[in-house]
Amino acid sequence: ATLEHSHILNSLSIFLDKVIGRQDYIVTLLGLLSAVVDNVPLVAASMGMYDLNQYPTDSFLWEFMAYCAGTGGSILIIGSAAGVAAMSLEKIPFFWYVKKISWLALIGYFAGIANFNYNTNGNSLSSVGGSDSFLLKLDQNGNFIWVKQFGGSLDDDLSCIQVDAL
Repeated sequence: ATLEHSHILNSLSIFLDKVIGRQDYIVTLLGLLSAVVDNVPLVAASMGMYDLNQYPTDSFLWEFMAYCAGTGGSILIIGSAAGVAAMSLEKIPFFWYVKKISWLALIGYFAGIANFNYNTNGNSLSSVGGSDSFLLKLDQNGNFIWVKQFGGSLDDDLSCIQVDAL
């Protein structure tokens, strides 16, 4: 609350918008931060960064924030209160978790981002088979224009894209 009242969170959002520019990248980074900072205060802080009048609760920003903050907290076991409790109750060593689990959680985190409903005007896309490919077109500001899915019930990988004109 103090950070919000002193306008530090608003200044942080302006700084991140200026330096990074794309909200999907900013939210992805906040999700990675949730590996160290518990996701509840992180999301509460982000609510102080972005105006709910400009970004209503059902906007892409908050849906994506929920995914990134919730899932990013699993990258390191200390990223959530539940992880710290599990570490204590189950005697899970931190470095064992980092060595054996963190890389899997990180892969899952980015795979989920790649498969996330990227503001496709209500068209939710997910893999139909073992692996599929998605081609997404964004404008210069990172806003969604269209998306195309390739693949069937088996593993289908896209290996090359040729651009004829820009």
